[in-house]
Amino acid sequence: MKSSGKGIRVRLNLKERIIVVLNRILTIRDSPERIAKGFALGTFIGMTPFIGFQLFIAVFIARLLSWNKLAAGIAVFQTNVLTGTFVFGFNFMLGAQVLGLEQTINLFENPDLLSFSTIFGSGTSILLAFIIGGVITGVPSALLAFHLIKRWLNKRQNKYNPLNTES
Repeated sequence: MKSSGKGIRVRLNLKERIIVVLNRILTIRDSPERIAKGFALGTFIGMTPFIGFQLFIAVFIARLLSWNKLAAGIAVFQTNVLTGTFVFGFNFMLGAQVLGLEQTINLFENPDLLSFSTIFGSGTSILLAFIIGGVITGVPSALLAFHLIKRWLNKRQNKYNPLNTES
């Protein structure tokens, strides 16, 4: 019985965290264009092998480009939560294919391979495979995220605009 109670608490805690994140996204005050650009940037950076630094990189670039930093940070988080280790393994496979590498890695046997020091310490060919694969999957993901978020925000903005006479 104890384990079932613990599982319920974990699910409730996770559900509460998701609700907090969704509320945070809904309360961003900025233009739909800047939010969508920040979200697309965060989605792209979330596909790169810069584990542990993705959030900082996304927020720094968003700040330089005057895009929404909060949206970029949220996108990095959601990209990593949704894709996890699967996208990094797929990115490596794509990058290795492009580079013609014979080397393979098994992320499920050794999860330490996803650490920053291991990826960067494994040699330039491994790092390049991760980066190239990240770019290959990151660009379409970022474009899709940009268009979906912008469309969603524009619809939301039009729906709640008091000057909107279409209602």
